[in-house]
Order: sequence, then C-alpha cells, then structure tokens
Amino acid sequence: MTNLKDSKVFIWAGTKDTTVNPDVGRKGEDLYRHYGANIKTKYDLVAAHTTPTIDPYLGSCLTAESPYISYCNYDGPFEALNHLS
Repeated sequence: MTNLKDSKVFIWAGTKDTTVNPDVGRKGEDLYRHYGANIKTKYDLVAAHTTPTIDPYLGSCLTAESPYISYCNYDGPFEALNHLS
C-alpha cells in the first residue's frame, strides 16, 4: 500500500448522520494515516447524511433525503476539491 503515501484524502461525516455511522470515517482516517496519506477531515458539522453546501435555497442540513445536497453553511465540495487538487 505504499502507493497511498502522500495521497490526498478528504473525509467528512455529519454529527447527525444516521445512515452512515461517523465512526466509519474515523476508521478510514486511521487506515489512510497508517499509510502516510495527506488527510483533511471535517467531523464537527451538525448535519445528516447529505452533501453540505452554502446554497441557502437548498433543504435543511438536518434532512437526509434526495438529492442529499443541503444548505449547511459549509462549502463541502469546495473544501474537498481544494484539498484534493
């Protein structure tokens, strides 16, 4: 697994996610850290199972329903892509 060394990884989990236990992200972080990846995490956002955005016209961050993109006052896609690029 030496190919993971220095690989960029972004892991996020909402504190109100009942679809995927936030501990899954932490276990993944442990794995990537073991192999020396460059990891950025976000675990403290009060959010359900959704993609957090800064678009106020989207649904509540506490709602996990299609299309799973919500207003959370956190630009998750930007943060992820900024780290991964």
